[in-house]
Amino acid sequence: VEPRVGTDYARVSGDHNPIHTSRLGAKLFGFPRPIAHGMWSKARCLAAVENRLPEAYTVDVAFKLPVPLPSTVAFSATAARAGWDVALHDQRGRPHLVGTIR
Repeated sequence: VEPRVGTDYARVSGDHNPIHTSRLGAKLFGFPRPIAHGMWSKARCLAAVENRLPEAYTVDVAFKLPVPLPSTVAFSATAARAGWDVALHDQRGRPHLVGTIR
C-alpha cells in the first residue's frame, strides 16, 4: 500500500481525516504513522474480484487492524457459497480486514 493512498483517497472521498493524511495527525490519535482508510481497503478488495462478481451483491466487512502507510498487505479471496470470502493480512498473517461478498 503506497504512502499516498491516504491523501489520494481523501481527495476523492472528501474525508480529510488527519489519521489518513498526516504523520503528525496520526500520532495525535495514537498511530505511529498514517493509516489507510477502511473504505479504501474495502473498495480495493472489491476491485480485486470485480470481474467475478454478479450484477448485484451484498458486502459485509470487519476492520480488524489498521493498515499503516506505507505497508505490504496480502489479499485473499476464497470462493464460498454463492460468493466470496475476502481478507487483507499483514506479513505475519494478522488480519486487517475480513469480509464476505454474497
